[in-house]
Amino acid sequence: MEASHAQQPAGVPQHVVSGINDVVPFLEQGTWELVIKYGGEVISQGEHIPVDTPALSKPPQLDIRPHDLAQGRSFSVIMIDPDAPDPENPSAKEWLHWYRVNISGLELLRIASGHAVKGPGNGEDVVEYSPPHPVSGTHRYIFLLYAQEHEHQRPSLLRMHLTDHAVEGPVTIGLHRMCFDHRAWATRHDLHGPLACSYFYTRAHT
Repeated sequence: MEASHAQQPAGVPQHVVSGINDVVPFLEQGTWELVIKYGGEVISQGEHIPVDTPALSKPPQLDIRPHDLAQGRSFSVIMIDPDAPDPENPSAKEWLHWYRVNISGLELLRIASGHAVKGPGNGEDVVEYSPPHPVSGTHRYIFLLYAQEHEHQRPSLLRMHLTDHAVEGPVTIGLHRMCFDHRAWATRHDLHGPLACSYFYTRAHT
C-alpha cells in the first residue's frame, strides 16, 4: 500500500516524522519515545552512520519512554529498510531487518533503575537481527514501536504467519524478509501504533 493511500485512524491525533513520511505517513500523537543505542551511543533521528561502524553488527539496545507509562504494557519493535535494494528502484521494500516482541515495559523500568531481572535479553526475536547492508545508494533504517494488544505474543505462531511453515528459532532467511508490509502486519496481529519511531541513514560502499 502506498503512503498516499494510508488512512489515518478517525479521532486519533497524529504527527508526521520528516524524512520517512513516505513510509510512515503518521504516528499516533503522544508522549512515547523509542530510544535506540548502538554501542551505548544514542542514535539521533536522521543521523548518518557509516556502514562499517562495528556497533551496527549487533542488535541495538532498546528503551521505551516514559517508563511510568510503559511499565504495565508489552511492546513490539520492527526494523525495516524501505529502500532495498536500491532507493531508485526499491523492489524489495520493506526489507525486514529485525522483529522483536514481548518487550516488557516493567523490565525496561528495572533496567533503567539498575534492578534488571531479565537483563539485556528483554523480549523475544521473531526475526533475527540483520545489520544494515545497503547494496546501492543511501538507505533509511527505521525502527517502529508498537503496543501489543496481548501481554504475550507467540513467536512461533508469528514465524509461521511470516514464512507459511513452522520455523524453529528466529527467522534468518532473506526470502522471508523482503517485501514486508508493516501496516498490514500490524493490523493483522493487533499491534497498536506505531507509537514512536527512530531512524538513521547508511550509505553503501562506493
